[in-house]
Amino acid sequence: MTTTERGERITDEASEGGLPPDIELALAEYLEGISSGSPLLDCLWGELYGAINANLWAGNITAERAERLRKRYLFNYGDRDGTNRFQRL
Repeated sequence: MTTTERGERITDEASEGGLPPDIELALAEYLEGISSGSPLLDCLWGELYGAINANLWAGNITAERAERLRKRYLFNYGDRDGTNRFQRL
């Protein structure tokens, strides 16, 4: 479970289980990078994107799950309150 800087709880995909370990690690690092305002966020984004793709092509996750992960974490330009979460960093 991750929280935003405003203290809101975010249930992330990793907490639901069933993700390959490299995606779980990349996702945890990416979410930490967002919450800490990391200057390496673009690198963390690329790590998560690569982990999703590698596991898709290896047959470890379905295309639907890969697309859901991409939409939820990588191409989510607006969050629950309709604002871009990167604008708050």
